[in-house]
Amino acid sequence: MPGLSVEEAGEITRTSALVSGEAKKTGKEAITVLQFRYGTSTGMEHSAECDPSLSSPSAVLTELRPGTTYYYCLEAGNGYSCVQSPILSFTTKPNQVPVIGNLQMQGQGPLSITLQCELMDDGGEAVTSAGFYYRAEDDEERQWIANRDGNSPIRARIDGLKEQTSYTVQAYATNSIGETRSEEFRFRTGQAIITTLPGTLPEIIDAYEKYRYTSLCIAGPLDGTDLRFIREMLGKDVNGQETPGRISRLDLTDAVICPGGASYDGMRFTADKRISTGMFSDCPYLQRLILPDNTVEIEEDAFKNCPMLDSLLIPAATTQMTPSLHCRQLSTIEVSTANRAFSTIDGVLYDNAHTCLLWFPEGKREAPSFPPTLTSIGEYAFGNCSLKKLELPATVSQIRKGAFWGSRLETIVLSEALELIPNGLFQECGNLTSVTLGKHTGYLSDYCFEGCPLLHLHVKTEDMPPMCQENTFTEELFEHCTLHVPAGCLAKYRNSVHWGKFKKIMEE
Repeated sequence: MPGLSVEEAGEITRTSALVSGEAKKTGKEAITVLQFRYGTSTGMEHSAECDPSLSSPSAVLTELRPGTTYYYCLEAGNGYSCVQSPILSFTTKPNQVPVIGNLQMQGQGPLSITLQCELMDDGGEAVTSAGFYYRAEDDEERQWIANRDGNSPIRARIDGLKEQTSYTVQAYATNSIGETRSEEFRFRTGQAIITTLPGTLPEIIDAYEKYRYTSLCIAGPLDGTDLRFIREMLGKDVNGQETPGRISRLDLTDAVICPGGASYDGMRFTADKRISTGMFSDCPYLQRLILPDNTVEIEEDAFKNCPMLDSLLIPAATTQMTPSLHCRQLSTIEVSTANRAFSTIDGVLYDNAHTCLLWFPEGKREAPSFPPTLTSIGEYAFGNCSLKKLELPATVSQIRKGAFWGSRLETIVLSEALELIPNGLFQECGNLTSVTLGKHTGYLSDYCFEGCPLLHLHVKTEDMPPMCQENTFTEELFEHCTLHVPAGCLAKYRNSVHWGKFKKIMEE
């Protein structure tokens, strides 16, 4: 039979230990059984089997009792007889106070904070209480007991804090052995609501606080769930119904729009660093909005139907932007000084080189002083504008579709350099009665004057009447609008397929 020996146990915890030994063969007999015997007495009632061919067997003993002495030995047999090594012993570590991780902030409001701390080890005993101790400067310590399930993290939202006050907080966990506390975490209440994880804003702001804000500043990641919650605070729920929300000023400078979460309006979802269509639409009380500073794109009608919105700041990182309609009070558009794509002149938005007018605010009553570098007008740039009269400078050679959609213009004179009249240029301009086209106008697209009560259309093209589409004009225009053409060109226009349909044509 072999010579057997065991070594001192290692890797001892409260409930496990590693035992090892040596099995040196001294004859030709085959070993058929090789195992460690162990137990709380020298009778060693338990066993852990090993591969009989091993000369250096080892085993991890588990499900041991904390703070208990165990005896163990190595045993070998061949079916006829068995031998044992000398008996050694070890004592498992006793139960202890719980072990917890570092305290982390999950979110912060002006009068509250949401905290979380991992319970790393219950110490071998059931945790009877867990939560947080906190105190303000020069104030007594208070306890906040967290509601937990099993070994879940210690998490709670502590509310009722004082404004503009510094606090110290520690997480704690208690079992029958005693209590342990985390390292101290310090914070100060302020005006901003801070998120650390997207989708958590509904947890940071409780039902009592939700509709008390009229001004709000939020920092941190926000997804569709958060934006839906913000929209409710702005006065509209996901079904378009009014809520008690009354926020008029919203500052998201340090926020980040993230993909994920629920639909913010029942149809659309958030995208990375993008102010998507309808994200802040239909907010009845919103007056001032500062977007996240890292916003890359602002989509069409992101702020549609915000009747009180009077100022908007375009962030530093924004490189793409499409206007929003029906913001009748919007009179000023601002641009971050760090933005390299856009600029403003008297509250009107241009590209950085002042070559393209991108957005003329609806609430602006005076006509713009066009820069000498201006060459184009962007899509819906004058949409719903309040101006009654406008004359474009001679430098403008391009206008994009719908540029004057729904405007309150009565009279407009287009530039001489303009050749193409794009789709829907004056669509739904319900007050427009007089339009003058420049002498180089060569093509009119569909639906240019749909919904316009036009009475006078002045065309200066002499060589050949501009080309038209089938839907350029409406039948009403042919009946009620007077077409004014250059002197000596009456016959050319009268004989044209489209222009000849006007009942009244006059030379100028």
